[in-house]
Amino acid sequence: MDIYAAIQKIEKFLETYPDEHGDEPAVWAPTESKLLPSGDDNDAIKIWFNFGPGVDEKHITRLLEQFEEAVTQDHPEIKRYSLELRGDAF
Repeated sequence: MDIYAAIQKIEKFLETYPDEHGDEPAVWAPTESKLLPSGDDNDAIKIWFNFGPGVDEKHITRLLEQFEEAVTQDHPEIKRYSLELRGDAF
C-alpha cells in the first residue's frame, strides 16, 4: 500500500471512528482535520486535528493516543508508516 492509499484508509476510518471506537466517542469532535504525506520523510503521515476552543492539552494528548491506537489496530498495514499526530484547540 502506498502512502496515498494509507491516507485514504485513515480518512475513511475517521468517518466511523466517533461511533465505533474510544471510551468517550462524544468527546471526539474535531472542528477541522488535515492528513498529508510528510515532506521530510517518505514513510510518515502528518495528521492534524483542531479540537476547538476549550479543550485542554492533556485531553488532546489522550484523544490522539486513542485515535492512533484504534486506527493501527483496525488497519495494521498502516503501521508501516510513522503517524505524526498533532492536535490544537483554537
